[in-house]
Amino acid sequence: MSRANIKFTQLHIGGESQDAGNHPEYVCENCELLVSAECHNDGDRATGGFKVAFSLDGGTPQLEEIDALGPDERYWMYWRHQALPYGTHQLSVVFDSRDRVNEQDEFDNDHTQEFWVWGAQNAGHTIDFSGEEEVIEINPTGRHTAGSRSTSASSSRTTSAIR
Repeated sequence: MSRANIKFTQLHIGGESQDAGNHPEYVCENCELLVSAECHNDGDRATGGFKVAFSLDGGTPQLEEIDALGPDERYWMYWRHQALPYGTHQLSVVFDSRDRVNEQDEFDNDHTQEFWVWGAQNAGHTIDFSGEEEVIEINPTGRHTAGSRSTSASSSRTTSAIR
């Protein structure tokens, strides 16, 4: 008997930063989570539409829709989630989470993976103030007033900041 067969094949977990050129390759607590999951219909029939469930840390599954997969067709599903706090997290993805597709093997549709989210202080977001000068003027009364920053380079400092 010929059937469709949806099979989980790959999972990528990453972070999206507003400053991609100055951001590390790992996920940090300041970044939106980006998930890419691939499935493959290795059966000899089309699937029809089905749901994909994404769940973080055992929470409520978030459902996405795939219209249909033909025989031997692959599909990447993309999912975003708000930034997560520092520490270990668990992501689960289930293709055909509502069992709509009559398959040869119902036990190869899912995958669960633990991943680490780095704290913001470890994420390497840096602001460089080199070349800027703090000007302090002493007035005739002996009191000082803070001036403005200029671009002359008599002193400099570098500090890490959280975006």
